Amino acid sequence: MNQPTPSTSTNSSTPPNQHNFPEALVYTILRGQRRCKRGLSHRIAVALGIKDSDAVARAELRGGDND
Repeated sequence: MNQPTPSTSTNSSTPPNQHNFPEALVYTILRGQRRCKRGLSHRIAVALGIKDSDAVARAELRGGDND
């Protein structure tokens, strides 16, 4: 008997559900239609793994090692 295997991959609907982000804004960011420099757009991009968090970026500017 062939039974479907559960999917372990995450899809693009996970961040809006998990973090209560507006779904339309998440898809706008995924399509590359937002720059995500500050605010909610930036937080969504960080949650999606598209951008590093500000703390990581600041540490790199100071010469910190955040691998």
